[in-house]
Amino acid sequence: MSMAVADCVVLLASVPNEILYYYLVGNLWIWGDVGCAGFIFFQNLGINASSLSLVAFTVERYIAICHPLKAHTVCTNLYQYHALHGIPPCSVLTRSLSGVLLQLSRARRIVYGVWVFATVYCCPWLGLTTTRLLGYKGYPGARSCDFKLPRHHYLAYFFADLVVFYVLPLIISCVLYGLITRVLFTRRFGVNKSNNRLQGNATASKSSSKDQA
Repeated sequence: MSMAVADCVVLLASVPNEILYYYLVGNLWIWGDVGCAGFIFFQNLGINASSLSLVAFTVERYIAICHPLKAHTVCTNLYQYHALHGIPPCSVLTRSLSGVLLQLSRARRIVYGVWVFATVYCCPWLGLTTTRLLGYKGYPGARSCDFKLPRHHYLAYFFADLVVFYVLPLIISCVLYGLITRVLFTRRFGVNKSNNRLQGNATASKSSSKDQA
């Protein structure tokens, strides 16, 4: 559900304006200053929330597969329900929370945490965009959606986006899925060895019984 909402946010904040570009002159912006800030904000919000949701799913799968005993205490009892509905059933919040948060499932808490963090992180975009006059002949009031400051002032923000929402999730996902793969292969080979051992013991017992007979 969280990823579906994030994808819909990106879709609604990107596609309508892209379609309008086919019928508008150049970079003509018709949504005003508020629309400029809102479109940029929701585009980044959807992408960042989707990335964080993927990390939450990866951590949940790792705990459920590699630490199944711990999963009973860390994850909710509604794991299968939440997994089917796309909600990560694990939460990084501690048990010391009180009030309303304690009444919510851990799945809802982590989803809320993902969206709150993404929203707070993307809030600066509400003040970092503006509309500028294009100066087209015949279009005296034509404006475009642009950065409020020169682009080099945004390098730190763009770099933080790259690290927090791409590099770190990629590293975490690769490491955790590598550990999951190792555990699954180890368990599979362990089961095969135990089965072969049982078959060998059964064959040996049969042969010893025949010798005694």
